[in-house]
Amino acid sequence: MNTLATGQVCEDLLENGINCTQWLLLDEAGRAEIMVTDIINTGTWLDQADTMETTWPNPGDVVPSIVFTKVEETPDLVDMFGTIWRQKTP
Repeated sequence: MNTLATGQVCEDLLENGINCTQWLLLDEAGRAEIMVTDIINTGTWLDQADTMETTWPNPGDVVPSIVFTKVEETPDLVDMFGTIWRQKTP
């Protein structure tokens, strides 16, 4: 899953040393990784009926727990801050 600033927005951010890509990896074993700035945070995740809860025991730049709501009929998630995370397709 990722959020992505595109085009000129991303170019402007990169020129100022700011990362414009955020991503979330969730594996089948319950391990999770998230990058929102330039720090990769590792933790775990739990799949629930309408949500996915991630836990980051040693967060570098994220809160210790983030709850993502599943978007009906899509692979997308929305975090508790309102950011939409879209599944990246190969």
